[in-house]
Amino acid sequence: MEELTKEQERIIEKEIRKEVKKTKTFFTQDEIDKSVFQILELINNEVKNKTKIKVEKFNNLEELIESIPSKVFRYMGTKEIKQFLSIDDIEYFQDSFYINLFGKEKIIVRGALSYLFRKYPLIFNNCIFDNEKDISIVLKQIQKLSFLNCIFRQEINLNFQECLDVFQMDNCVFKKQCKIQGTFKDKVYFDNSHFYNYVDFSKCEFEKTASFYEVKFEKIPNFSQVIFKGNLNVVNTNLNFDFDDLKDKIKQEYDFYEKARVEKETGNLYPEKSLDKFANDFRDSFRVFKNALIKDNNHLDASNFHKCELYCKEIELNFKKPKKFSKEWSDKYQLMFYRNLCDHHTDLILNLRWLIVTVGFFASILFVLRYGNGNLSKFFNIDIDLLKVLKNILNVKALNDSNAVYLIFMYSVIGLLFVRTFFILYYAVICFFYIATSSFNLFQIASFTFKSHKDCLENITIFLYIFCISLVVFSLQKTARKNSIVPS
Repeated sequence: MEELTKEQERIIEKEIRKEVKKTKTFFTQDEIDKSVFQILELINNEVKNKTKIKVEKFNNLEELIESIPSKVFRYMGTKEIKQFLSIDDIEYFQDSFYINLFGKEKIIVRGALSYLFRKYPLIFNNCIFDNEKDISIVLKQIQKLSFLNCIFRQEINLNFQECLDVFQMDNCVFKKQCKIQGTFKDKVYFDNSHFYNYVDFSKCEFEKTASFYEVKFEKIPNFSQVIFKGNLNVVNTNLNFDFDDLKDKIKQEYDFYEKARVEKETGNLYPEKSLDKFANDFRDSFRVFKNALIKDNNHLDASNFHKCELYCKEIELNFKKPKKFSKEWSDKYQLMFYRNLCDHHTDLILNLRWLIVTVGFFASILFVLRYGNGNLSKFFNIDIDLLKVLKNILNVKALNDSNAVYLIFMYSVIGLLFVRTFFILYYAVICFFYIATSSFNLFQIASFTFKSHKDCLENITIFLYIFCISLVVFSLQKTARKNSIVPS
């Protein structure tokens, strides 16, 4: 086709009006008529090959009519978006409207967004959302929505039943609270984004890949009751909290939540919630991450989220204040014990430190019980080369008369209360000397027998040692196995 006849123009105009009507535009009839003639003029120029850009060639009228819906959609969408947002920097490619405001301080009008999100596939790039009011959008369904390198200076609340295409918020900055809820049918990306305030993804459903690569959360995110059906990427995301930091953050965010609830009185958006239930929500968030990573066979990273899950459980029980000797009271102290012993089987070095402390502490206690009270000379009379060398260097009689042995007991007790590098070295030295000079091995539990010549206090000490070393060694092997990079 090289040129349209009058009859062809009439047929095409009719088809254009039919498609424009389907768009349910807010334009007046005069604006619609003007748009129809402009679209018809664009088609005429394409047929005559007068456009500066490369266009498709039409062999017949049927092919041209088949292209009208996409042409109307592109033209009407571009015109509506320009009018709504008062901007000119709009391009259309890959079936999406691309809005790039790079280097320009533009304010996006809040009232337009829900209409645009519902109707058009949109890509915002380098946009600044700086509205007088918070962005709150509730939709049944959206097609494609992407935010690239955008800044949100006010609160944002996106609530939709389904997102049918890719959803992106890459390299974005969220200055205030962000809440996103919905079902994502395709891939979701939040890569390299920065959330400065509270973020809520609760009850979202991700059917394909959900990527949070290098996302930075200044506050603990809420992923309670989230479903990850596809892969989860949380590589280099700052979601590894220690116990004290997590406890402080939960308390701070609870205070923030309560302040917002009281001030806004927004009903279901901020329902009343106790502090222990608030901690439980965050426990559920870590549980969701853990399960998603286990499903991807990423057990090493999953163990860190399991650790945070247990942190939250302990914090929850602290806030709940259970009755003494109840199951919850017992669970609380059990969690506290394993947190301090091995960080819930995630810290092998911490576990090794406690192994040294346990052996060193009980070795020092047994040493004081056996060689204290003026019996130090018996220790140096043992036929061992190391002791012979020490006996020639030290004044054994002066040490014995001064009861210096009890200084070992004092330092051992202090070291147990303040497990620091100095005391770790102190226990390591005791452990080395006692193993090297003892007539029995502290690691062989079977060698400990309660003989009549041993006094009651020594028997009790040995019993406590057997109990404690069993817990530590059991925990050590479990921690080593769980943190091994070699698959079991």
